[in-house]
Amino acid sequence: MHEERGSVKQINRVKPLTAFKCEQAIRVLDERIAAIPDVKRWAEEAGVSRRWLSKIMLEVYDKHPKIIIREMRYEKVVWLICDEGLEAGCYSVAVDAGFNSVSGLSKFLSKYHDTNFTNLKADLLTKKE
Repeated sequence: MHEERGSVKQINRVKPLTAFKCEQAIRVLDERIAAIPDVKRWAEEAGVSRRWLSKIMLEVYDKHPKIIIREMRYEKVVWLICDEGLEAGCYSVAVDAGFNSVSGLSKFLSKYHDTNFTNLKADLLTKKE
């Protein structure tokens, strides 16, 4: 019976630690998104294995890590446009959000968000006003 209590305590300790490591991984992605092109690099930057990252992101957020990268990259693009306003240029936003080129950003916006940089910028700045 005493062993069961010990096991329960260990399980309770693992969950907060897992949540903490998960939050750290997200923080790393947020801070270094421009230098993280894929899940493998994200895992390296976060100091965890790719397998662990995939398992935990599915468990905690119910999303694959590549989807989380995609969503956070889009959020970064939106934030940069809103922050820089009319001065936001396609090239600077692409580089700061982690795209290799303007065409990479264009393909990303077209494929996943059915828009382009100019339209997204216009929509965001109109809503901001």
